[in-house]
Amino acid sequence: MSNQPDVRSLLNRAIEHIKKGENLQAQQILQGVIKADKRNVDAWYLASFVVDTPEKRIKALENCLAIQPNHTKAKEHIAKLRAAQAVLSEKPQALSNKQPSSVKMSEESEEATNLYSMGLAFRALGDNERALDFYEQALPFFRAAGDQHGEANVLTLISLGYYNFGDNQSALNFYEQAVCVFRDLSDKSGEASTLFGMGQVYRSLNEQQRALDFYEQALSLFRMDSNKSGEATTLNTIGILYASLGEPRSALDYYEQALPLFRVGGNKSGEAATFSNIGEVYAELGNKEQALNFYKQALPLSRTAGNKNGESIILSKIGQVYTGLGEKQRALNSYKQSLALSRSINDKSGELATLHCIGLAYSALGEEKQALNCCEQALALSRSIGDKGGEAFSLTHIGGVYMSLGERARALDSLKQALALFRALGDNEGEASTLSYITSWQRLKS
Repeated sequence: MSNQPDVRSLLNRAIEHIKKGENLQAQQILQGVIKADKRNVDAWYLASFVVDTPEKRIKALENCLAIQPNHTKAKEHIAKLRAAQAVLSEKPQALSNKQPSSVKMSEESEEATNLYSMGLAFRALGDNERALDFYEQALPFFRAAGDQHGEANVLTLISLGYYNFGDNQSALNFYEQAVCVFRDLSDKSGEASTLFGMGQVYRSLNEQQRALDFYEQALSLFRMDSNKSGEATTLNTIGILYASLGEPRSALDYYEQALPLFRVGGNKSGEAATFSNIGEVYAELGNKEQALNFYKQALPLSRTAGNKNGESIILSKIGQVYTGLGEKQRALNSYKQSLALSRSINDKSGELATLHCIGLAYSALGEEKQALNCCEQALALSRSIGDKGGEAFSLTHIGGVYMSLGERARALDSLKQALALFRALGDNEGEASTLSYITSWQRLKS
């Protein structure tokens, strides 16, 4: 279709129908889009969520991949559907026997697969609550069909769903069930992935030693199963944990083990993240030149992988190192590149953090009006996303800028607003630094 905005509007309407479970209406819209443009990748991908059989879903995804072979979500979705079909085809009972139990088994397997696929569809659309609902509906059907592979997979997805919603106890409950099923299947990588997930839950609960225990169990199983990808991810995660515990040497040891595994596996994002993590350790150790060296190795890898979020974070870290080295203009240039990337992917938190850094960089350069402009952008953004800590920091910096400009009343007003926010947040450090700021200013003027 020549009118591109109209096509996007139609696709958005189809997505809304899918979210409401109105598959027929969505299908009608998508058929119209495909009839007008048989090479519309998005339409074929969405069609895979609304057709009524696994075979039709796979066909829609095949059409999508024929047009765009590197469509990551389509590849993941089709792989899961084919795996589910393979499990069904391996059932010992054949439908041709017409035995009631085998017919019932097939019906339960098909229902499980359909519900599971709907869960994947809603997850792809960003509706994690409905995805979780479909996974939980699928679970008893997988169990009734005796499909332990399907049961284990859906248990891990349910666990992940609860973890993402902050219900750590439910997440642990379903992970524990998944571990048992994976052990029954002698699936070491599946068991390892589940133990890794449990480690993530304990880490979010700030139970670092228990998290480390689960990561180490996962690492051992990944190695036994020669799963290099899982091994690399776990090594990197253990490194992150040690870094957070203030053990940089242990962190470096694990990062250095992870790095060649990511490289051999062709995982550019993983390699970039590990280089960045190593850089962060050296930055913490005060070795800025070495930190900069590793960040600069991470940056092109992140770009090659198309990971704009990772690229933005690395550029911000490079800016911080340049700031520490006193190279203010280079720091500012890095921050500006980071800001543009954060905005391009609508990363509001990243944008806010970078605006703060740019404001500080302008202040360091003595360009207070530019600094004030950045601070005001940061203040508006922090309020729009409900980030009270960011709001307080912005107000503190605005107060400092007004001090430099000699505007006492405005400076004190901003600092008093910041002080009230820090107190409401229970941020003792922020409160103390702001009070010190106010007191110092008042002494200078007395």
